[in-house]
Amino acid sequence: MYLKVGSRGKMVKKLQHALNEKGYEAGVEDGIFGKGTKAAVVDYQRDEDLTIDGIVGPETIKELGLDQRPEDPNTLVEVHELTNEEKLHMIDAMSVFEGNFWTCNKDGEYQGWFDAPRKTLEGKKLHPRDRRSYAEANGLKWKALSWSQYTDNPGHVGLSWGFVQFTQDGGNLGVLLKRIRAKHPALFDEVFGSHAKELVRVTCLRGAKVVTPDGRRSPRVHPIGGKDLWEQPWVGRFVKAGKIPEFQTVQMEQAVALYFNAMLKKTAIPFGFKSQKALTILVDRSIQLGPTGCKNLIKRHIKGKENWSEPDFFDYLYKKVRSRGWSHRLKKLIASDELSWYRIYDLEDVG
Repeated sequence: MYLKVGSRGKMVKKLQHALNEKGYEAGVEDGIFGKGTKAAVVDYQRDEDLTIDGIVGPETIKELGLDQRPEDPNTLVEVHELTNEEKLHMIDAMSVFEGNFWTCNKDGEYQGWFDAPRKTLEGKKLHPRDRRSYAEANGLKWKALSWSQYTDNPGHVGLSWGFVQFTQDGGNLGVLLKRIRAKHPALFDEVFGSHAKELVRVTCLRGAKVVTPDGRRSPRVHPIGGKDLWEQPWVGRFVKAGKIPEFQTVQMEQAVALYFNAMLKKTAIPFGFKSQKALTILVDRSIQLGPTGCKNLIKRHIKGKENWSEPDFFDYLYKKVRSRGWSHRLKKLIASDELSWYRIYDLEDVG
């Protein structure tokens, strides 16, 4: 947990009380970390020979005694059944890092928008078609995704839609659309028009990529009604669909089915993670890296630390990965006042 200027909540209030009790003037115990609280923290850190940064991290929290549990841990630890509502709450908590329910990635991998370098040495944006030649001319490394049309064997990912980007090529988009139509058939057909049934059929087809004149396409990534899904009018329809609350609920449910449940089986249960905060961190990694990628991340860092507490392990993990682009997500989830290390779930009967 990290508390700093701008933090709010019960832990800030406890911090202010602890500082005031020790004679450091944190001011009114209102649960708002302001300049007065920071000044008191700095004074305390200086006197206790801690890192003087005005930020309350694990080291300062431990010295202040804020991480100590009562002698009877059952007065603090709450054991709950892991219901679907609990899973949805954790998915919702990490969804702030993702796109909107109506976000559309229009075959960007194939278009080359994720190839590197994305900017010149002077900071000017590079069009995908110019990135390879620029890199070679300036001694830089050209790094393209395997789907990019600028590689030797490109392929279409197709449309990726929703707050966790359900992809057309991977089949997740088709599974989601099929589920939405099963729950809300009339509304689905109204939004997606006369080709709604065909939309579900094509995006649910099985099969590997085959070579076409414009790059490899799987059976799921073919035009419907004469247009690709990343073209109009389909993009407009998907944006409209993403703003419908009933469809948003199904997106959340599908994220639970695809990522949360797989994360439990591959990572949480095998490694013994049970808290609300740990499970939220793990499902965030499962969505970003895939369930197997999440498992491998934990496996790579947990050796020799199997008996550490969950807060200590994830603080350690953050220090190991803080140079990575996604580390800010981990840091914010660790510090979140909406999640708890002490809300524990009974995973004994989770299959």
